Amino acid sequence: MVGVTINGLFGRRIKSEKVIALIACATILTSFVLSVGAVYELAQRPVEERHEEITLYEWIPSGVAHLTDDSLHEKTATFSVPFAFLLDPLSAVMILVVTGVGSLIHIYAVGYMRGDAG
Repeated sequence: MVGVTINGLFGRRIKSEKVIALIACATILTSFVLSVGAVYELAQRPVEERHEEITLYEWIPSGVAHLTDDSLHEKTATFSVPFAFLLDPLSAVMILVVTGVGSLIHIYAVGYMRGDAG
């Protein structure tokens, strides 16, 4: 997001193509390095603890639902959809693939688009 903001808002004011390319590639490579660090930290945990979830807020909180009419065996359920970050083995693979391939795409695009006015 930092690279998009800097290049999106100030890209035309920055006259050097190399500086713009450096900002774009450095931010995505930083993302990849941070992802490798997060996956490394996750891999150091015991298998049953390889799950990290940080809930920012409840996006769709809902009340309690009564599932049965029988007062002796009344069951209730709640429904909520959290807005959260989750890191587990599947998402760990995905962040490495996305940031790794994204880095390679940025590096290739810098050479491919060299000299293009837009």
